[in-house]
Amino acid sequence: MKIVTLLARICLFILLLVTMTFCKTEESESFSNQQQTKDQKAIALMLDDDNLIASLQLKTEDLNYLREFYAFRKFDPVWIKDSLLDNAEREFFDFINSDIKLNLPPKKLYTPPFESHYDIFKKELVTLLRLSEYLDIQEKGFINFKDTVLRKHEQIKADRLHQFIKLKANEVPWKDYVICYKQKDFRILPLHLVINDFTAKYPLNDGSYELNLPDDTLGHPDNRVAAVLKARGFLGDTNISMDSLRKVLSNYQYLNGLNPDGKVGKNTIHILNESNMTRYYKGILALEKIKSIPDSTVGSKFIDVNIPSFMLKFYNADTLVSEHSIVVGAAVTQTPEFQAPIKNIVTYPYWHVPYSIASKEILAALRRDPNYLQKNNYELLKNGKVVSPDNIDWKSIPSNNFPYRIRQKGGPSNSLGLIKILFPNEYAVYIHDTPSKYLFKRDIRTFSHGCIRVEDPIELCRYILELEDHLYRDSLQSLIARKEQTYLKINDQFPVHVKYRTAERDDSTGMIRFYKDVYDREKNYIRLFPKPGS
Repeated sequence: MKIVTLLARICLFILLLVTMTFCKTEESESFSNQQQTKDQKAIALMLDDDNLIASLQLKTEDLNYLREFYAFRKFDPVWIKDSLLDNAEREFFDFINSDIKLNLPPKKLYTPPFESHYDIFKKELVTLLRLSEYLDIQEKGFINFKDTVLRKHEQIKADRLHQFIKLKANEVPWKDYVICYKQKDFRILPLHLVINDFTAKYPLNDGSYELNLPDDTLGHPDNRVAAVLKARGFLGDTNISMDSLRKVLSNYQYLNGLNPDGKVGKNTIHILNESNMTRYYKGILALEKIKSIPDSTVGSKFIDVNIPSFMLKFYNADTLVSEHSIVVGAAVTQTPEFQAPIKNIVTYPYWHVPYSIASKEILAALRRDPNYLQKNNYELLKNGKVVSPDNIDWKSIPSNNFPYRIRQKGGPSNSLGLIKILFPNEYAVYIHDTPSKYLFKRDIRTFSHGCIRVEDPIELCRYILELEDHLYRDSLQSLIARKEQTYLKINDQFPVHVKYRTAERDDSTGMIRFYKDVYDREKNYIRLFPKPGS
């Protein structure tokens, strides 16, 4: 009997606990529902207040846009829960309300950022308007590169914004979701974030300097190199040892695409005189250029040639397979920007000398030395057949009506080296080996007639053949040893992108690097952007 009584008491106690827990849960849910209704009412009341336009510096159409958007949600806030914002939402609000964090030119968005004294509901409204503009920019881009003008933008339709927000997965951070909107290139998110890292760490001043050699060196009494590094945010105190200063300078050189030798030369003087704001503009231009690459050409494999960085990168999907230093065209024979599918790898190639080079440079050399062709392993062709250069009076041959074609035989001294990669294009530009290996040690490598000379091209070609399981994937060296020109057809064709970006993410360090505008192609774009404080 006592046991039964004890069991009854235990059951009664458990029942009371369950009842209390249920009541508390019900009470909590009721409170949450009441609070949610309160949040909805707060949004609805704000949107019914015409004074909101003046208090948030909005236009009438902005208020109408917000009313339309929140009608889809029955005035339920997007980010506010129980009249609160968690830390992730606060961080996202700060992101959307900063042109710099969005990697846009200052004041590009029409909706001004919210002010710190705004309550969280007003902050949400401003964030939504700025988000709607930014998504439109993500679709269209903010630069018309063809006409060198800034594009106009608008807000995406309210129903599209509503769908965009509804489709966000909980596990995806808001920032990543927004940055990747309408973007397929895997490089966009990492590049965006490393630009953010740069702008968070260094001041975006636009102060110009005029350091010059030989006056401004590390050992100069005025120590202006240290002063500039401090002003740029790379040095805390100018009163440091020479070894410490040289280390800071080396890091600065690497960030700006130079050999980090800690020495002050003309290229280092150039990057010391360049402002952080210019570097930021280089970064957002690079980001915009990657966004402008058509989705149809973003394949599983591609070669990216970036002219100002003097680097070639071979990617398989989102994995870097190999990277190589390159030499590009000189200022008078600039490498163009284009993209084309790779078709062939050629071992032990002939160099078919471009007519412009044959009729000018080689003809001039023949007038000085009639044996120039034989000495440099060239063959003379007329109507497609090899002819003897003997007994030709080169001084009588006009350069504007040169009747011959010239090709250089294959071999180590051939201007194309031992291998080349063909991707037919209107510029007759291709990737090839070179006998002039010493040029890869230079910081600024603008020496070719427009083609792309690559360091260790055999390794690059081996990776290309391996990834498509080519029949001759292990035969490159033996084909070269045959000393005969041989074409290897690429069955799994993929694009080669030859582009011009003065900033990019360094795959080895995960940091951003900046490069000299070697052809002055970006200065007209940078002029479109406002100066700080304007």
